[in-house]
Amino acid sequence: MDIQKIISSVRETVASGYYERLAPERRERKSLCERIERMGVEGSLPVVAEIATAHSDGLFLPSRRAASKLIDAIGGRKDICALDLWVEPKLHAGDLRWLSKESEIPLISKDWIIDTRQIVGGDAVLLDISLLGIVNADLHEMIEVSHDLDLEAVVQIRTDEELVEAKRSEADVIMINNFGNNGMADVSVTLNALLKNKTGRPVISAFGVKAPAQVRSLLIAGANAIEMPASQVCSPFFEAELLKLRDAIHGKEPEKLEQQGKIAE
Repeated sequence: MDIQKIISSVRETVASGYYERLAPERRERKSLCERIERMGVEGSLPVVAEIATAHSDGLFLPSRRAASKLIDAIGGRKDICALDLWVEPKLHAGDLRWLSKESEIPLISKDWIIDTRQIVGGDAVLLDISLLGIVNADLHEMIEVSHDLDLEAVVQIRTDEELVEAKRSEADVIMINNFGNNGMADVSVTLNALLKNKTGRPVISAFGVKAPAQVRSLLIAGANAIEMPASQVCSPFFEAELLKLRDAIHGKEPEKLEQQGKIAE
């Protein structure tokens, strides 16, 4: 969908009072930063799972209820680092109330955020530098509002220049989106960005991570976690894909896992 149409739709939703009416109840916060660090120290691969009912490609799940059940199921697992939840209601069939769910792991509020009124809950909020630039919104103000609400700010970038900008901000976590202008996800986006700009803050490499060798390259380059897209998380093959990526941290390859019977045919 055209970005201007997305922005127009989001502005209508904000003006409707959706974010005030369905603002999630406050609950005890869980730190995404601490979660990433703790899993790394324990020798586990921090995997963030994206969940969306729908996307531009179509439905990932049959209903909001199905998405809610999946959030409950994965949110109770300690082998997942965090959930990245699309809460935007029109384009992604999300629900703000998901952010008030009890969960063993941090919940990231994912939306087309262009207005501070959209920052309402969860444990962390995703702020996209590129999108904020299009609408002339102030990244620093967005981060400040997030921190005032005791939310961690996850700043999403796609270019080297945006990474430099994110490093200058008070971002708690930096997410590098591997999708390029051609619509394809390529982990070299993360690798090249971190080669030029090191950062001491947690880095999540999002999307396009499919092979164990890619996971190891990302960790060596300075990434601390990866994000699996909703197309995988909401599919029947999620467990097999998760196992393949998690075991990569121990140097195992898919062929060996298949021989051990760990990946279903």
